[in-house]
Order: sequence, then structure tokens, then C-alpha cells
Amino acid sequence: TQRAIIYRSPEHLNGLVFTGPPPETDSAGVVTWRGTRSGGGVSAITLRIRQAPCNDGMSGEYFGWVAEVDLDGRELRGCASKGLPALDS
Repeated sequence: TQRAIIYRSPEHLNGLVFTGPPPETDSAGVVTWRGTRSGGGVSAITLRIRQAPCNDGMSGEYFGWVAEVDLDGRELRGCASKGLPALDS
């Protein structure tokens, strides 16, 4: 949603829930969302999404967006696609 994100990975199959303020969009169109979570382990996430060509090396599929994640200092990068607008519940 605009105020929460669930991060899932092989190490976190059930997902880690981060909450924060709505995302910000800069003048270049880069969307940045920052969130935190309580409890042990990973405590902060920053997600940046920008429009740019991206090729998924595993599938060979091309996407129109790049996603970059900082997970407590661990940098992750991948492709993204434009989806439906997030709905706050």
C-alpha cells in the first residue's frame, strides 16, 4: 500500500512487513519509499523505482522499470513492472 510493503525472499518466506509514510517522487520521476519494522533482524528498507529498460537475467524477460532496494545496507537490484495503484486498507 502507500504506507506498507512486504519484503519476501527465500530467507523470509512469510515476508517482513515495513511501514512508513507515503512514497516521494523526485523531479526525475524516481519514486522512493522508506519504511521501518520492529522486532529482530532487518529493521529498515528503502525502495527506489525508476523508469528505465531492464533485462531479467534469469528469465531473459525485458521490463520498463528498475527497482533498487537497500535492506539495512544490503543493496539489491532488479526489474519491475507497472502494476495497479496501491490501495490503503
